[in-house]
Amino acid sequence: MARLFAADGIPPGTPYVSLGAGLNFVLPAGFEALVRGMYYRVESSATTKTGVANANTLPRVDRLVLRLSYSGDSVTAHIKQGTPSSNAQPPVLQQDDTTYEIGIAMARCPGSGSAQNYSDLWLEPIWTDVGSWVSYTPVWSGFAQIGGAVSTGRYKRLASGLIHVVGAILGASDTLLGGNQITASLPVPARDPGNAAAFPGAAQYRPTVGLWRNMACQAGLGTQLALYALDGSNQLVTPGSIPLQFGGGSSFCFQVTYETA
Repeated sequence: MARLFAADGIPPGTPYVSLGAGLNFVLPAGFEALVRGMYYRVESSATTKTGVANANTLPRVDRLVLRLSYSGDSVTAHIKQGTPSSNAQPPVLQQDDTTYEIGIAMARCPGSGSAQNYSDLWLEPIWTDVGSWVSYTPVWSGFAQIGGAVSTGRYKRLASGLIHVVGAILGASDTLLGGNQITASLPVPARDPGNAAAFPGAAQYRPTVGLWRNMACQAGLGTQLALYALDGSNQLVTPGSIPLQFGGGSSFCFQVTYETA
């Protein structure tokens, strides 16, 4: 009956899962969640889950899940091993009349030719309530030199499978824009939009002095959001091709709503 009154997921403010050395996911003390009304909690010391070494030369994506066994009436943490591929995707969740899983985190496992260490941790929290803001720090890529720039961000769940995220980067005196595509990491992977366009959002360039400039952004399949400037013909181009003067006191900011993977 509890599942009729309590949503699946992780309460806001719960400490995050992290990666340990090798093929290890670490669930910190105090981590808690609900799965179909059943409570799961890591008590006074962290819990570590270890993946299986990859015998294939291609990488794979493994997924940390909380698994409810209806017959055992219990919730336990498990690592689901992905299928090695040049375009590796996470394993699907089992949600049927015997077992119900929710995803907690994903990580990339390299091929057999590399040291077996997880990388690229992707958190996939499902919150038990709607509308609570969670802080995160976007990882920006594409700058010729990021220098001492400061990155900030936050996100919240609007509904099941729907995320709203805002982020910004404040340039420093040693930040150099360059001409590459500028991207920022998403807090939760976006789903594959299929043949449709990626999930569009709004962005702005704020110079140290002068008028702000409207921009655009797109969140597509995976963990990256791309930032675009508008040229004289309103075509989407890389910010550095305008070019924009980006340095101490100037900033990019964005907001976008997208569907999660």
